[in-house]
Amino acid sequence: MRTHQYRGQPIKITDFSEDFEIARYEETLDGLKASGKYDGSFAYGSLIYNDEQPYIVGNIEEVTEDYVALRYWVPVIPETVGELTGLPDKNGKEIYEGDIVRYREYNQFINSTVYYHGGDVGYGCYIPFGNDMESCMGSDVIIIGNIHDNPELIK
Repeated sequence: MRTHQYRGQPIKITDFSEDFEIARYEETLDGLKASGKYDGSFAYGSLIYNDEQPYIVGNIEEVTEDYVALRYWVPVIPETVGELTGLPDKNGKEIYEGDIVRYREYNQFINSTVYYHGGDVGYGCYIPFGNDMESCMGSDVIIIGNIHDNPELIK
């Protein structure tokens, strides 16, 4: 069974209104960084929504009739949410939707964005000539950035 894991960039600390909220949020991000669930750009975990606001959340810690306690929850910028593809690049790094990968095709290097096709089709690289994932997910694919931190890599 495929693991459904997501990532998203946490909302900016300046979006909080009270010093207590800021301190608690910074503490959460520090804890996630120590556990490997935050790399300074993205938080990693499961995805839930509260109305229109997406959250990256950790495992369930406790469940009662009255509440569910999660290990962590981080509000993230909606446009930055991406799902794990289940495919590694040539260095073994997990590829997520929104990553920019570089691969060789016809003796030239091409930078391409990984995106979700939907349904049973799976994932693929967006290539202007319409190639599918199989053609660009060979053994020489490497992640070189993502569309949120490195949009200049796609031209």
